[in-house]
Amino acid sequence: MAADSSGGPWLPITSPRTLRACSAFACRPSDAFVCSYPKSGTTWMQNVLAQVVTRLETLRPFAHVSDVSPFFEIDPHWEEAPPDDAPPRPSSSSSSSPPSSSLALSSKIRENHAAFGRRCFNTHLPFSRMPRGARCVLVVRDGRDCAASFFHHLSSQAEEDGGWVQGWDAFFDAWIEGRIAFGSWFEHLEGWREGLERDAAYDAANDAANADAKNTKPRSRRLGPALVVRYQDALRDLPSVVRRVAAHVSVDLTDAEVRAIAVKCGFAAMRSDLDRFQPISVRWTDPNFAFVRRGERGSHAELFTPEQLRRFDAKAREVFGVDEATGAARVPFGAMDD
Repeated sequence: MAADSSGGPWLPITSPRTLRACSAFACRPSDAFVCSYPKSGTTWMQNVLAQVVTRLETLRPFAHVSDVSPFFEIDPHWEEAPPDDAPPRPSSSSSSSPPSSSLALSSKIRENHAAFGRRCFNTHLPFSRMPRGARCVLVVRDGRDCAASFFHHLSSQAEEDGGWVQGWDAFFDAWIEGRIAFGSWFEHLEGWREGLERDAAYDAANDAANADAKNTKPRSRRLGPALVVRYQDALRDLPSVVRRVAAHVSVDLTDAEVRAIAVKCGFAAMRSDLDRFQPISVRWTDPNFAFVRRGERGSHAELFTPEQLRRFDAKAREVFGVDEATGAARVPFGAMDD
């Protein structure tokens, strides 16, 4: 089923110009992106990646996790490119605005990347807006828990920064229809499923072309290698997830380092060091809001009514289709499986 490719609506801190710059960004083979729908375990996986690439901060410590993997698609992280770096502007353009491709990562982001020796990011972009060649760790979670956690998040965020000021029922209506920041969880997952399947098909076509001397035109995949991490798997066996992430970004860890990273990325450890993980790109109305909350499954049961659960299931079937053998929605990546 065709998925919505826009990924919007967006927070006020993300402009169309920045979105175009993100899509046009020139990736390096070593770049790593933590990709997710909001509240899928993004910050958790940012910390895993940060601890992996800094080898438990022995290579270089960081004050905030965003120093290592900043939020990719927000305006403050981009600036006008120096004239020597900006591409020539087409003479036929009648617009008075500079082209989107004249944006570059901000000097602060570039300085941090240089200090850590690697460019990492976190993003909620849909597959269709990702820059070509990006190496991704895609984190997925039960959409019902995403909705519940996102409600708590946006209810504590300043309204002028995209916060939510109404109750849960109104939030659920907007969320399931994709009318809140970052759009639909359903379309986000379906778009990533379709995109990664297309990339896999390109790989298969290229393998066939290599075996056929008459076919010399390779097909182009959009992204670099992609690793899918399920929230429930990280809860169940975080050391195994650490190993998979390290292998994906070509960092060879010892067993002792893996165990130590799993401890440092546990929810108890992160909650005890909360200032390193609270988002700094928006303002908060609740001074007691803890961005790293519970780290558990099933929290949606405290908010979802039976009718809302029915509507969720109907939407999942509509977007994902139905498995004929089980009669259940074909949720991509097993995001809702045990």
